[in-house]
Amino acid sequence: MGDRKTLAVAVLVIFLLVIGGILFLYDIPFKREAISIAYTGNLSRNTTKEALVPIQIAIDEINKEGGIKGKNLNLLVLDTRKSSDERKKIISQLANSSAAYAIISPSLSTEEYETNKMPAIVIENPKVAIMPLPSFYWAIKNLYVYAYNVYASLFLITRDKGIQTAVIVTDEQQLSDSFSKASRVVLPYLKINLLKNYLYSIKDESADKIMEIVSDIKSRNPDMVIVSLESENGVEFFKEAGNQGLAPKLYVGGYALAGKPILNNEAILPKNLHIVAYLTSAKHDINQQPTSKFDAFDHEMIKALGHPANTVNMNAYESVYILKKAMEDGQLTFNPANIQEDRAKLMDALWAIKNFEGLRGEITPDGKLGYLKRTYYTSLRIENGTYVVTNS
Repeated sequence: MGDRKTLAVAVLVIFLLVIGGILFLYDIPFKREAISIAYTGNLSRNTTKEALVPIQIAIDEINKEGGIKGKNLNLLVLDTRKSSDERKKIISQLANSSAAYAIISPSLSTEEYETNKMPAIVIENPKVAIMPLPSFYWAIKNLYVYAYNVYASLFLITRDKGIQTAVIVTDEQQLSDSFSKASRVVLPYLKINLLKNYLYSIKDESADKIMEIVSDIKSRNPDMVIVSLESENGVEFFKEAGNQGLAPKLYVGGYALAGKPILNNEAILPKNLHIVAYLTSAKHDINQQPTSKFDAFDHEMIKALGHPANTVNMNAYESVYILKKAMEDGQLTFNPANIQEDRAKLMDALWAIKNFEGLRGEITPDGKLGYLKRTYYTSLRIENGTYVVTNS
């Protein structure tokens, strides 16, 4: 089943690349009748490749409902590979042509924004930082900085619980390790001290070594254990923590915990484990009727990709609808001869959006920070094997 889903995603990507490449390179006439946006990124990365699926779902939905001012929305897919030079070349080509009105991308540099002045929505935050990035004028990020979200959620979870000390356990996987890094940034702002030699990596450790790590953590008795885990070694850690009775006041983990293989072993998870998540729910029965727009989207991701929706999936989907609203509000001409003027109108309209209803709540651009802010945060807690919302 997994192989079939992987093959389906690969076929879709190849198809989009072929069509996108033809449109971009040859500028064939029927593209003029559509409104094109570009997706750029290193498609050898699974996260980057998977984001094409929700983007295309959103485009298909919009076109089915009549498009934007009667014109279909079209996607150009441009593979930057692993080369920053290739990425800069592609962005420059887009900026100096009428091929696309805006860019959706996992990551672009501030320099690329300011040099090319191309409307762009970045769907994957490349850096963890409490302070806003400098000179961030020419783009709008459809991701409220990960560190800020972790800060707000950890504040809600730890409030009034007497949490003063913490350690971090990580398996250094892509998703889980981002939570580890964000936690290291925000904990000082919460006046929570990381103990000396606080970071425990179990990436390549044996079961015996994990046993030693759990024993050492227990002897140090931290108030909170940050668990940045998503692998089989993560499962082994939770098993050993249960065996040894490692019982801090709180366990806190990132949304990577809500995926496999951790979810296949829910019974071993401690009852005081909280999951900091962008999701309003981390687990769904896809055989049940969706009860919200988010549920429906989550089901689509499970069917298409084999796992629940993650942050990048949701950002990718929402970014298309945000561009649609800005294009409609900005009174663009959609005349290729006026592409630069239309892009300026689009940029102004993006910043003017107020209370846009996304999958996870309302979104409003913050011109000072250069990021989109959400109106609420959600954290989830394991309770007898089920997920329940504890803070919003």
